[in-house]
Amino acid sequence: MRARLRTLCAALALLTVAAAPPPAEPLIPPGEARALAPDQRAALIAWMTQRGNVRLASLEDCGCEDDVETIRTYGMWTKAIPGYEPYVAVGDFNHDGKTDFAAVLFVTAGEDQYGGQVVIFNGPVSRQSRPAFIATVEPVSHQALVQWPANELAIRPFESEGCKLRPTGNTYTEDCK
Repeated sequence: MRARLRTLCAALALLTVAAAPPPAEPLIPPGEARALAPDQRAALIAWMTQRGNVRLASLEDCGCEDDVETIRTYGMWTKAIPGYEPYVAVGDFNHDGKTDFAAVLFVTAGEDQYGGQVVIFNGPVSRQSRPAFIATVEPVSHQALVQWPANELAIRPFESEGCKLRPTGNTYTEDCK
């Protein structure tokens, strides 16, 4: 009797796995956002899951493979940045001694579909953290987060000044000169 029960349970488990829908595309593809610490990654995924209509922008969204390869090989200020990702930055952007992070997201549905957003989370973060700053970025392609040497953050097209994201209290303001 027990042998039949085990066989039946195994068959049901196999049918359940076979009938399960394919896994959804991950919000943060494997290999992307290497700079994010596990708590930052968890906070970003939790917030994106709650939003439901965004994912981390990818190198394919950027269309900037040559620019990224140049930065990884030669750098921006004469020093190579081997793990550079154009849509993730980590640093103390608001100069409070805690690690913050920023990401560019691709809007996948809704009013701003196919547009982008830059989000900045002030540290420390948890799964319940919310961005301190959210701004629309148009277009996502050929734009990147750039971290200047003094931990200043900017979103900009390659080979352009773009907009610096300056800390203002608990949030940030765009300085687009």
